[in-house]
Amino acid sequence: AYNPQFGIGLDNYDSVWVHLKRAVECDPDDGNAWVNIWGESLRRGDQRIEQQAIGRLIDTKFLSRTALSYNRWILRDLPPNALLLSNGDLDTYPALALQLKEGLRRDVVVANAGMLNLWWYVLLLHARHGLPLPLDSATLATRPMCGSGGADTMCLGQLVQLEWRRQAADGR
Repeated sequence: AYNPQFGIGLDNYDSVWVHLKRAVECDPDDGNAWVNIWGESLRRGDQRIEQQAIGRLIDTKFLSRTALSYNRWILRDLPPNALLLSNGDLDTYPALALQLKEGLRRDVVVANAGMLNLWWYVLLLHARHGLPLPLDSATLATRPMCGSGGADTMCLGQLVQLEWRRQAADGR
């Protein structure tokens, strides 16, 4: 229920928000709750809570020293103004946390590949970082998530990555 965009009939975001806030009130050291608060605060456009959630992942030691060290290494060696296309939790949250807490490589955009199937996330990356959109925003909202369309339907995440790779190959 904490990720209603991935389920059928779980579309009450307000209820999810209430339950997530209650979860961290009950246990402010629960990293799993903070991870979900981060995602929902992104969707809601609440950067203050988004940053608080990412910071709590370090403060609660939810992110291991190893994961943080690995992501320091990844971020350190990227070219200026790079796009880091992350694939999961261990290469998304530590990189974001290092940018927030240590100011490390704030010029790098960290984009989670799985979340690129969410039209609102693609629009957020476009608005915050100027990353190009493969389609207009109204059409983006109608694209299926990967795995939910027919075999011949390219999902939103695939379209976005294809466009970014095309522009990178063109030097843009």
